[in-house]
Amino acid sequence: MPQGYPAVCMGAGSDCVTRQIENPSTVRIGRCDGDDVVIERISEAFAEEDVSSGTVWTASTDLELPYDSGITVIGVSDGDDQTAALRFPNLPIPTGSLIQSAAIQFQCDEISYGTLQLRVTAEGRTFPFSFGENPFNISMRDTTVSSVIWEPLDWDNAGDIGAPQRTIDLKQIVQEVVSMPSWDASAPIVFLITRAGPRNNATSTRVAESGVDWGSSKPSLQISYKPGLVYRQELMVEQFAEERLVDGSTSCASNDLELSNDSGWAPESGEQVVAMRFAGVKLPEATTIHFAYIQFTANERGDAPVTLRIGIERTTEPARFCVPTTQPISRRSRTSVEQLWSPGPWWYYGESGVRQRTPDLSTLLQSLPRSITGAQDIVFLIDRANITTTTTGNSTGANTGTRSATTQDSWAPRLVMFYSYNGSDILFCVVRYVIYFLRSFLIVLRFLLECSLTGIIYQSDLTRSSFSSSPSPSVQTASPTHSPSETSSVSASASSSPSPAPKKEHSKPKSAAVAIGVTLTLVAFVIAGLFCCIRYRRRNAFSLRSTVVAKEID
Repeated sequence: MPQGYPAVCMGAGSDCVTRQIENPSTVRIGRCDGDDVVIERISEAFAEEDVSSGTVWTASTDLELPYDSGITVIGVSDGDDQTAALRFPNLPIPTGSLIQSAAIQFQCDEISYGTLQLRVTAEGRTFPFSFGENPFNISMRDTTVSSVIWEPLDWDNAGDIGAPQRTIDLKQIVQEVVSMPSWDASAPIVFLITRAGPRNNATSTRVAESGVDWGSSKPSLQISYKPGLVYRQELMVEQFAEERLVDGSTSCASNDLELSNDSGWAPESGEQVVAMRFAGVKLPEATTIHFAYIQFTANERGDAPVTLRIGIERTTEPARFCVPTTQPISRRSRTSVEQLWSPGPWWYYGESGVRQRTPDLSTLLQSLPRSITGAQDIVFLIDRANITTTTTGNSTGANTGTRSATTQDSWAPRLVMFYSYNGSDILFCVVRYVIYFLRSFLIVLRFLLECSLTGIIYQSDLTRSSFSSSPSPSVQTASPTHSPSETSSVSASASSSPSPAPKKEHSKPKSAAVAIGVTLTLVAFVIAGLFCCIRYRRRNAFSLRSTVVAKEID
């Protein structure tokens, strides 16, 4: 297959159709792998930013991941960590594609070894800004909620391009970006790589070629995807509540949600559990949730450290809040799966970005019991993780911060999910289609038989009625009131007159019944197909048109 052409598979093996991309020079290979589309992009730009000073370099001959011994800190050349950024342009990935795998391939520039953990994320925008040399140009960017920890093996030989120089799977990061509402097939992706956790004077690093000296040594991004299999659902919170732990007091009418200490409780502040209900979430069995999160909007500033615990109520029909007969929020049964969240600082009112998004909640949602109707209410429960409180209900220890989210109008919390349905769901649809068609056909066949029998009975009754009502020939001949000439005239008139009309008139219902039956058969066929393969899919597998809120969220 010619280089510079990404392959679009229409079948398995070599049954492929190819199309040329806008800039073939940036693509190294394109190949067909079963039903997957596999592309490889070469980085068009890179940058390195010193984590201490914010100084940015965009023309280095190598990429230090993340420690650079040549960085001068406060006049001393003792080295420092840095954040590396890579930009891959014009990714021809259609909206709604399911990412199968993704990885960045580096080429070793220097022998480097030692235990190392690197965090890989992407910029949380579909059209990221270009790199500039103004301070903190890289670290100030919003990043995706998804991230991975890469522990690279030792790089033993300069020039090596192999598994040790390849990142772990980045498909969750790429999936989050290409599932954004504003994603376009010509959009780029920017990846950010930095040390995972504090440096603690560590000097371990990996040194990769940047491609400045040799263009062929530039890092490359390899992605495999299936087109058109991922859908997006977004729902605004339908009901919320806050319950104070010290006395069980519950509020369902606040204009903000305190996560998880509310200073407004009288007579003093106290820890609380926050509950949020999202109504009508379509979550059938035959679906896989690839990524999900709750997006908040800041109501006020909060920057103290805090770690929150996110759970989900374990039922398909959760009770409503603030009803006297319902169970308190803090006593509701949760699923065994929980998610910890340590949000960064919330700086100002109205801020709604990556820092206000929860981590990935797909595992949490996947553990939830499913309703047989395919649509259900879901209740999320959020409180402080590993909480220890005083007698007044306030938290103690280092985990004492809080975050305040608004509940006003369009800024209220919203649940965003990315999902696909399994192959078994499609097979189930086909089986349902056949069953519904056969059942509809039998109903129509029964209708035809009834109409036909009814027409035959009517016609038989009419025939018997006409014979029984016509005068007997012997009686007419014996009539004394007519002369022979009059009798012949009457006979001639009778023979020249048309045959009785009732038989012809009653043949119309039979023809109409046949026409109606044929029409209903075709209609039944169409309705069965629409009901099973469209309505079922939309209703039980998250119709994009019925559930997506057309709003840019990044």
